[in-house]
Amino acid sequence: MEVFDGALELSLAHDSFYLDYVLQHKGKCLLELNKVIEAEKCFKEALKLREYKGNEELIKSTQLALDFIKNLKEK
Repeated sequence: MEVFDGALELSLAHDSFYLDYVLQHKGKCLLELNKVIEAEKCFKEALKLREYKGNEELIKSTQLALDFIKNLKEK
């Protein structure tokens, strides 16, 4: 996770345009490590940024990840 934390810092310091990508991929890695709560936080932050950008394809991708987490919690 140190790599993603570094990417987040760089993104915030220089150009936050790709911050949603960093958060999305960090969320995926956290989910693979079974860190569901942390992953959900990343996906929610990414979703806010993607909604602001208005890219429907990216919004859908993030929403699918959040729906997957919701299904995990319901089991």
